[in-house]
Amino acid sequence: MNTVKKIKLKKATYSDRISNEIIKSSFDILIKGFIKVFNLILKSGNFPKAWCEGLITPIFKSGNYLDPNNYRGICVSSCLGKLFCMILNERLMSHVQDRELIHPSQIGFMPGSRTTDHILTLKTIHDKYVNQQKNGKIYACFVDFRKAFDSVWHEGLF
Repeated sequence: MNTVKKIKLKKATYSDRISNEIIKSSFDILIKGFIKVFNLILKSGNFPKAWCEGLITPIFKSGNYLDPNNYRGICVSSCLGKLFCMILNERLMSHVQDRELIHPSQIGFMPGSRTTDHILTLKTIHDKYVNQQKNGKIYACFVDFRKAFDSVWHEGLF
């Protein structure tokens, strides 16, 4: 599996203490076990509770130390759980791309897309519209999702 080659080494582990180094070095030997466990999770629909847990550590960015907005959280969680999610995400992305289920203009969170792609699109639309209609109006909406997760009903979401 190519996904195992992509996992980064020297990352912290959580309660199961299974590191990416252990996963990478034992993968060839334990591949059938990993596949069996991951397929059982998919078949049963029961994601291990321990893989849902994590320890969030605030990391200071810059500015006033007393302002909570100047910190970003780093979550340490199960490396094995992350591997499962990476494999699942790659399968879903492959399914979506193979069947062309996402319109080409919907590039958010797609591999190879960047914020600058959206900026270029917006600039192109603006330039074209301004050149075609003088005194016209352009309306745009930008949504900042940074704080959205804090306002979500977490129990209902999970």
